[in-house]
Amino acid sequence: MNFKDLNISDDIINNLKQLNFLTPTLVQEKTIPLILDNKDLIVQAKTGSGKTFSFLLPIIEKLNNKNENREIKGLIIVPTRELCIQILDNAKNIASKSTVKFGAIYGGVKEAAQKQMLANKIDVLISTPGRLLDYLEQHIIDLKNINYFVLDEADKMFELGLKDEVKKIITFLPNDRQSLLFSATITNELKRISKEFMKNTILININNSDIIPINIIHRQILCNNKNEDLLKELRKNEIFSSILFCSTKNKCEEVYKYLKQESILVDILHGDIKQENRQKSINNFRSGKIQVLVATDVASRGIESEFLTHVINYDIPEQLETFLHRVGRCGRNNKKGTSIILVSKNDDKMFKKIIENYKIKFE
Repeated sequence: MNFKDLNISDDIINNLKQLNFLTPTLVQEKTIPLILDNKDLIVQAKTGSGKTFSFLLPIIEKLNNKNENREIKGLIIVPTRELCIQILDNAKNIASKSTVKFGAIYGGVKEAAQKQMLANKIDVLISTPGRLLDYLEQHIIDLKNINYFVLDEADKMFELGLKDEVKKIITFLPNDRQSLLFSATITNELKRISKEFMKNTILININNSDIIPINIIHRQILCNNKNEDLLKELRKNEIFSSILFCSTKNKCEEVYKYLKQESILVDILHGDIKQENRQKSINNFRSGKIQVLVATDVASRGIESEFLTHVINYDIPEQLETFLHRVGRCGRNNKKGTSIILVSKNDDKMFKKIIENYKIKFE
């Protein structure tokens, strides 16, 4: 199957080819025709399966050349600033040969540029809940013309305690709209809440949504001292670009300072860092300027880089799903990736649980 079979227009398909997206993924095959047919969907699919393009492509297709009186007709809500920026970048690339204009608003940055973008008119708004609610209450944004509403990474949204904000935002939307919910995991609570704002919903569960892609190689390093063993690994092997996950902000800072003093090209990303500095770290990572991005799980969703080759678990996560999201940063778009786990004697219980759950075989 190709994108032409999914009723995507030639201009958008040609742009996809330039971006090296030649054939749709399974989740795109299943969802795009239904979205074009105006169905409400709940979609469960693993990290890296192509969920973002599944909703961006049909929205662009529907709005292209139909926006003479430009107003916000599409709304995409995401849980984090990083994911907001990532989706905006993807959307602009896909829509570059179309008439559809995207914009994004999120907290942690000065508002002047975002307000100017809104004043210049856009077709699709990507937003985090907090900043959107603020602008709605100030009457800066009007959502009365929304035709397409997307709730992306819904599980993460609720995990971060944003459920009430999302439910309040929905009250500003017109009843006559298409609603799409995308998530790596679908809980009973998500299903229950979705009934409050979706109609005649179709549930799509892509098989093996909890399986790690086969193009990821797994390695373990048994450590007496994680910092020293990590440094040896970085110097011994050709790790060009990696994300190293720590469970806490303090551990992030500790590891970052250690690697920096050892002359490793390193940057840092966690929730206490100012947004402008976070964006610099993300830009350095995406451009391949650093060897290691030390991060909390703020980076486990919504950050991509064509240069990324390795994901390193400095701390083993307490939740199985978190491990899946971390590892899913690499091995995307059918590229090879490597997952490395640093294991100390204190990690034994969770380490075994991850191996058993995901049937991991180490090199």
